[in-house]
Amino acid sequence: IGELRDRAVALTPVPVAGESVSTWMGVIDTLGQQQARIAALSPAGASSAGTGALPVRAAAGVVAAIPISASPPASPAQPAAERAIEVAHGKGATVFFEAKRCVHSRHCVLDAPSVFKANTPGEWIYPDTVPVEALVAVAHNCPSGAILRRHPLRAA
Repeated sequence: IGELRDRAVALTPVPVAGESVSTWMGVIDTLGQQQARIAALSPAGASSAGTGALPVRAAAGVVAAIPISASPPASPAQPAAERAIEVAHGKGATVFFEAKRCVHSRHCVLDAPSVFKANTPGEWIYPDTVPVEALVAVAHNCPSGAILRRHPLRAA
């Protein structure tokens, strides 16, 4: 997100029909806000994220600062029905998959092709085909967090 935001700041805004430079500035602002939220979630970033400001290029090339907060705004918890979490029980582990979060990076299919049979009708996650450690590695490598080792709505 930070790299996208930095690149967006470096670009010279060129208005498109029906849009204005402020539209692009809104994109940059949104990327900066997301960057701050991500920084606040990490243990190292939590202490430093709320102390600075993110620079943003204004329409005339002037740089302005957007203050960032230490914590993201609270969002209401979603009911389980809205999150659509698929569950695949194995002998040694249970895999939870939240389709709404998936960004289709295909790490799961490439890292554990015997477990994740994408684009197949019906059941498509087979956790018993690899050791539990391999499932843990796939969950850790999932960039979106769509693959989980425990149910996200239950206490750890």
